Amino acid sequence: MKKIVFSDIDGTLAHYPKHFEDFAEIIERDESTRTAIYRDKNSGEERLCNILPSSTGLGDAYISKKTIELIDEFRREGMLFALVSGMRKSTYKMRIPLLPEADFGIVENGGIIYEKNELDRKWPMRFLHVTGPIETEKAPEEREGLLWDLYRKLKKKGFDVDARDYSACVRVSLKNAEENNLLKNICIDLPRDISAARNLGKVDFYPQNSGKGNAVRYIMEKEHIKKEESIALFDDDNDLPMAEAVGTAMLPGISHESVHLALKKHPDWIISKNKGILGTEEILKIVSEL
Repeated sequence: MKKIVFSDIDGTLAHYPKHFEDFAEIIERDESTRTAIYRDKNSGEERLCNILPSSTGLGDAYISKKTIELIDEFRREGMLFALVSGMRKSTYKMRIPLLPEADFGIVENGGIIYEKNELDRKWPMRFLHVTGPIETEKAPEEREGLLWDLYRKLKKKGFDVDARDYSACVRVSLKNAEENNLLKNICIDLPRDISAARNLGKVDFYPQNSGKGNAVRYIMEKEHIKKEESIALFDDDNDLPMAEAVGTAMLPGISHESVHLALKKHPDWIISKNKGILGTEEILKIVSEL
């Protein structure tokens, strides 16, 4: 009996036109209700979707009403559900009414955990020396901690560093191959207590003691759930620690080469036959059968 499902959001539950334009399209939008019609080009199947606002620069994302219904079904049967994302807390709070209801929310790559939308204040104490207090009004330039030392270093070197509404994570956008190579060198000399991962084509830096994998283990320990009783849905590089932390790993899509490489070591991981929103629904139907 599975007891909990952890799911990434962007690229897993919700999808961007930039990523599905080869096989699907948005054929209608209603701005008054923030809904749209998604059509799969191969099958012709259509889905009514919620339109999710985004701060990634990728524009709006789309999550099908059917996806939300499928998650509601297994929650009614007693399974817990956690949303897991690298997104900043302000984007998460803005999206909550448009996402499936969740028992837990993990954002900023594991830096912040919400239980029923209430902040877990115990969790971030384990990486206080890296982030400083996560409930602070100080500007990133004024914060204390290893993460903010790195932030200032990256800014000084001219990188496009995003810390808006982040408390335990900073995000770097790379403009060219030269910046990419320079960042690789910086990553080699990262403080031991800071990790880096690719997410939606950007690079996120966050405390080593946070991360999606550690946050998932923390919740399972808190809820007395065994590894074999847990499932993760994911698609990207920063999701791999979460996939390793659970008993069953499922992919409605793949967004990074590192995930392809990980698949070679994990032939038991379940991959959808469909892509995009239909791939998400396919995986969620399998979850209900486990």
